Amino acid sequence: MINDLESFLLHKEKTDRHSATIRAEIVGGSLRISGQALGTAVLEVFGEDEYEHFYTFDERNTEKLFGLLMKNRKDDKEPLTEEPLTEEPLTEELLTKKLLTGEFGGTDGDKKLREFCEKNEIKYEFFSYY
Repeated sequence: MINDLESFLLHKEKTDRHSATIRAEIVGGSLRISGQALGTAVLEVFGEDEYEHFYTFDERNTEKLFGLLMKNRKDDKEPLTEEPLTEEPLTEELLTKKLLTGEFGGTDGDKKLREFCEKNEIKYEFFSYY
């Protein structure tokens, strides 16, 4: 089982037309990713000025996701044992954060997450509202 991890920032963006925040956490071995977007751009798309969405992975699919992320990282021969430019050791918590932000952070993180899950048959629940 993957250890619990308090909510942390995957992506934050602010323009004159919208602001968006995406966070991730692990609770009871299950990954949860939530996002919120606010602003006039959101209003134009959804008819409301707020949009929220949530991905929830069960424990089995969380482990599958992280197993594949670790395998891909090892295949790319990226260093896994130490944090570059610092003397801080790469703890399990820091590695988990780096894997998620490295793959699914950024403006197109949601799209990358869905594509990765589809390609690797990783199941999740999705919910959104505006």
